[in-house]
Amino acid sequence: MTARWLLLLSGPWLGACDGARPWPAPDPGLARMIEQGRADSYEPSRWFADGKILRSPPAGTLPYEAGDARTDIVRAVGGVPTRLADRPYEPTVPIAVDRELLKLGAERYRVFCAVCHGASGDGQTPVAAAMSVRKPPSLREERLLAYPPGRIFAVVTQGYGLMPSYALEIDARGRWAVVAHVMQRVQGRSDATTSQLEGARP
Repeated sequence: MTARWLLLLSGPWLGACDGARPWPAPDPGLARMIEQGRADSYEPSRWFADGKILRSPPAGTLPYEAGDARTDIVRAVGGVPTRLADRPYEPTVPIAVDRELLKLGAERYRVFCAVCHGASGDGQTPVAAAMSVRKPPSLREERLLAYPPGRIFAVVTQGYGLMPSYALEIDARGRWAVVAHVMQRVQGRSDATTSQLEGARP
């Protein structure tokens, strides 16, 4: 009974097979792929309505390498300028500085900054000792203590000297978190951050 049903069900499918068509010959060199059609840049194309083979990126797209850096450099967070020149630096951290933000800043600092600047910000690390061209500065130097938050953010965003940009590794909120951590926990400054954190130690 089972065999009869199998024959009845497979009959239409077997009839669809083309036994007269030969199997394609093996192609170990994959010549069919080498010889397939292709188009060079700027050639005309009949496949697209505009007649061009090169396609334009969709409106609003950014190169992968840009990440969120271009947006940050122009607008940062809440319209805060971040260029190293030709614009004033933000005098305060423009987002709420709470314990959650400081915890995020400490974590990002530990991962990305402490290897060169040190956990305490003194710049005394094995990595820094091996840098002969220019050593990372202590974040507690007088000149760095005078930096407004926007300038620290700009350095983290764009890099400075031999320090690379971290715009692709740390998003804008994370970079402001690093700024808040550096100013409050590393530099011990009471301006710009502790005033926004109720009950925080200076």
